[in-house]
Formats: sequence, C-alpha cells, structure tokens
Amino acid sequence: EGPGELAAALDELDRKIIMDPLTFNEVRSRPSLEERVESIISGAALMADSSCTRDDRRERIVQECNAVRQ
Repeated sequence: EGPGELAAALDELDRKIIMDPLTFNEVRSRPSLEERVESIISGAALMADSSCTRDDRRERIVQECNAVRQ
C-alpha cells in the first residue's frame, strides 16, 4: 500500500458518493461508503507511520482520522 492506493481509494469514494437522492438506499449504500472511508483512513495511517512524516503532521493525521470515525 502507499500513496497511489490512497489516491485510488479517494477516487473510488468520489465516484460512489455521487448518487441520485431519489434512489438512495441507506441499507445498501452505507456499508459500501463506510468501507471506502475505512480504506482511506488506513492509507492515511500508513502515511502517518512513514519515517519521513513529521511528528506534528503524524499527530494531526491521527486526530483527523479519529474524528472521521466518530
């Protein structure tokens, strides 16, 4: 995994999030969207764990990922 996979996960979420509000079905759509968000969070966590990520950036990435999960 790496930045390319994170970018791909963001692109996929972007494609999935565009939907017709009249045909939206939460039971069907929500799990798929949550899965994409978790994939993005996992990619961000990998970037945070990188040796070249500054400590202040690492902390911010972790904080924002936790905020998204809530």
